[in-house]
Amino acid sequence: MKRAWPGKWFTLLLLCIAAGATAQEAPQDLSGFLPPSGEVAGLTPSDTPQSYRGDDLYLMIDGGADIYHEYGFRQALSAEYVDGRGKTIKLELYEMENSIAAYGIHSFKIGEGGKTLSIGQEALIEEYYLNFWKGNLQVTLIGQDSEEETVQGILDLAKAVDARIAKMGERPDLANLLSREPLSFSHLKYLRGSLGLMNNYAFDRENIFRVSDGFIGGVEGCRAMVFRYADDSESGEAFEYAITKLSAGSGFINGIRQGNQYSMVDRKQEYVIAKQTGRYIAIVIGPDEDKAKGTSERLVAKLLNT
Repeated sequence: MKRAWPGKWFTLLLLCIAAGATAQEAPQDLSGFLPPSGEVAGLTPSDTPQSYRGDDLYLMIDGGADIYHEYGFRQALSAEYVDGRGKTIKLELYEMENSIAAYGIHSFKIGEGGKTLSIGQEALIEEYYLNFWKGNLQVTLIGQDSEEETVQGILDLAKAVDARIAKMGERPDLANLLSREPLSFSHLKYLRGSLGLMNNYAFDRENIFRVSDGFIGGVEGCRAMVFRYADDSESGEAFEYAITKLSAGSGFINGIRQGNQYSMVDRKQEYVIAKQTGRYIAIVIGPDEDKAKGTSERLVAKLLNT
């Protein structure tokens, strides 16, 4: 004989589950990552930190908030520290939905120069800008100039923030694949949608490749992109839609379709080769047709071996 679950206990269990889910999803208190006065020698908090959630981010980043939301923004905290000379360092903390989102917005923000540092994860300093990510946080520090004392203050403050972030994050597995030989990508940037893609290369005003998970980077003198989909059916549908739009548009010339490959020439007279293979679409852009074709073939072979 089956025993009926007591109604009051079942209701209590549901309430506990709901409460646990709510607690897990609630944004964390970012103020705990801010070093207090006296922790970093020579630097003192100069004002009350400002927090931003949801659309409030548009008040913090005029015209640049959309890309954060595309990657998965939750909240931000902005604070300023002042040194003995009266010069300030701005500290910005961005909490993203998960570590992949934090890695993604970090990859979007950093440039191709600068110096790598062993602070947090993948820290890079460019003049008086320092960026790193760790866990589901992306951290940006901005000084007023590149004087030695300013840069040292930025480094000391970054290390103090790093020490307060306990959890490390995981990069997307596709990033690890593309970073390995053969055909290792440089300056990888993670793409979560149309804004990330269009800020790197514009195929169309619309997200014609339906990108929600992909990368762009440099490889063998070319630019290359890899878009990943749920399965080969989804990648095939995205490929067909994109090729239909590209062949009907005016942004490219000399379009040639060969099975699951489409080649064309863009406005800069660069050769563009797009190929659908399995759950991926691989695109290579280069100034030399033979180079672009050879790189495309090697990239497709790399993806087929995953």
